[in-house]
This record gives sequence, structure tokens and C-alpha cells, in this order.
Amino acid sequence: SPQPVAAASLGQVYRWKRKRDGSTVAVKVQRPGMAHIVVLDLYILRIVARFVRFAVRQISWTRVDHVVLLDAWASGTVAELDYENEARNQDRFREELALRMRGRVYVPQVDHCLSTRRVLVTEWIDGPRLADCSPEVIRRLVPVGVECFVAQLLDMGVFHADPHPGNLLVKDGCLVLIDFGLVAEIDRVSMDAIASSCIHLISADWQALFDDLIALQFLPPDADRDTILPPVQSVLQQGMRAGANIRRRAQNFQAISDDMNKLFFDLPFMVPAYFALITRALCVLEGIALVGNPEFDLFWSAYPYALVRARALLGTRRTVELLTVAAAQAASQLTAEERYAVWQHGPRSSIGTTDALDG
Repeated sequence: SPQPVAAASLGQVYRWKRKRDGSTVAVKVQRPGMAHIVVLDLYILRIVARFVRFAVRQISWTRVDHVVLLDAWASGTVAELDYENEARNQDRFREELALRMRGRVYVPQVDHCLSTRRVLVTEWIDGPRLADCSPEVIRRLVPVGVECFVAQLLDMGVFHADPHPGNLLVKDGCLVLIDFGLVAEIDRVSMDAIASSCIHLISADWQALFDDLIALQFLPPDADRDTILPPVQSVLQQGMRAGANIRRRAQNFQAISDDMNKLFFDLPFMVPAYFALITRALCVLEGIALVGNPEFDLFWSAYPYALVRARALLGTRRTVELLTVAAAQAASQLTAEERYAVWQHGPRSSIGTTDALDG
């Protein structure tokens, strides 16, 4: 068809048939002059980011570097202009996820013979968006999506940073992932720290979680534990009580928001450059999941996969008192209040957790 069937971030997508075999392909064509427009916009945004960084540091102790955050996002945006790079990303994800997801997640094949720096030709996928499917389909495939993205975070070292609803499709009961222009690289130290932070949050090990925040570069090594940990613990406890219910979470946070607003300017928080992309992707995935399950909670859903990684990091002896995978999977099916009742017990044995769930 000469008319585009969809709009991509920096181009348009067409549906064509190949003459040699009659197969249908998706052809993404970059808009003319896009490189000049993107670079000019990034130049202006960087000037603004420098001003914001200077102003914020004059009135607070926060160490967030707005220029570094912008540069991380900008490098990903510039990389999106190179469709040959996107094709390589897609090949990598196709190979890696085929091994890990075993037919539950599919990545379309790239036609390298027809692709160029500004034109990307891939296998056409007929299927609805995951967000447009019935709640039953969403509930069935969201755990697959969570496992897929947690595997990227904790094992692959490369993360699809743009899983908006248009990039998650369903075909023949299988989750299809498309559009690999924006990806984030994660080093092994960060992957290990993300896994342990999820474990320590679920097990309410606040002292260890504070160390994780330092390892993840949210806090500097010289951060004052006695000053920072109490308000952080309070916020996370309220968040665990609220689960993924945004309205309930907002109501719980209201009680401590005044204190947190005051402390924010006194705490030396930072945001790692790569984490800005990860946070956006996880928020989109959680938003889709909430359509099928209003009680969905990303931390509880990710816990079983994080626990497997944590055992490799901490050893069996140090993880024996944590929630078992089976118990965590059972807890993910409870309401937020029921999960909070289980979580309040803190670190416990798998037998104790099972009893709590059964009770």
C-alpha cells in the first residue's frame, strides 16, 4: 500500500509485498531531514538541562545530573536514527529471547538485503496490540511479558527501553515484541544490584536495600544512613501497602508527602543515566498489566525471577529464609492488602510463608 499504516517515532510504516515470494513485510521509512531536527532539538534541550542543573543545585543538596540524564536519552534517540543499528538489535533480541522464552515471545525477522540506514524491512505481524486484547488475554500474557523484561534486566544485559502499547502485539496466543531502536545497556554490577534490591524490598531488609541504592548509584558512598533510611523506608512501606493501585497509593503517600518534600532537597539522591530509560519501560508495562489485573504489582511479579538470580549472588544459605518462588507466585495473585499482610512478617522461611498465605 502506498499509504502508511502506522507512525513510528521518527518515520512511517508501510505494508508491502515482496515480488520474489509474495510475502508481506513491514517497511519503516525515516522521515526526510529527521537527523537535523533531532540534533537541533537535543542541542536546545541540553542548554535547558544545564540551567536546570545549576538552579537545582543552588537550592538543594540533590546530586541529580540533568545533563547526564539528557545525554543518556539523547544517545538513545540518535541511535534510533540508524536503522541498521536497530536491525542488529532486533537480531540480538530474536536470538536471545528464543533461547530464554522458548516460543512464548516472538521477535520478527529482519530482511537485511532490503534494509538500509534509513529503511528497515521486517516480517509483517498480523495481530492486535496487547493493550487492546481482552482482560483474560492480558492476564495470561502479562506474566510472560514480565518474565521477558526481567530476563533482559537481570540476564541479557540489554533492555528494550520502548515497550509502549504499539510495540507489544499478540499473534496465535504468543507475545510479539517489535521496534528495537531504543535499547539500554546494563552492566553486570547493575544487573546484580537490581536483583538483590528486589529481593531485599520484598523481604523488608532495609539495611541491605540501602546498600543496594548505593550500588545502583542512587546514593553516594558517603550517604548518611541514619538520616536517609527512615524516610525512604516509610515511603516504600506505604508503597508496598498500596500495591499498584494508583489511587490508593496516592492516598497513602499523602500522609507523609509534606515530610518527603522537605527532605528531598536535603537528601543527596541521584538518578543513574540508564535507569531513566528502564523506569519508563517498566511503568508502561505495569500500565498495560493493570488493565487485565487491577491488583497487579510489578515487584511481586518480578520476585521469582530475581530470587533465582539472588541465589547465584548470595548463595543458598543467605536466601533460605526468603520467600520461595512458589510462595511469591501465589502472593502475586492476592490483593494488595493481602500481600501487605504477608509482607509485614519480614524475612521468613518458605514454610512460614506458605502458612501465612494459606491463613
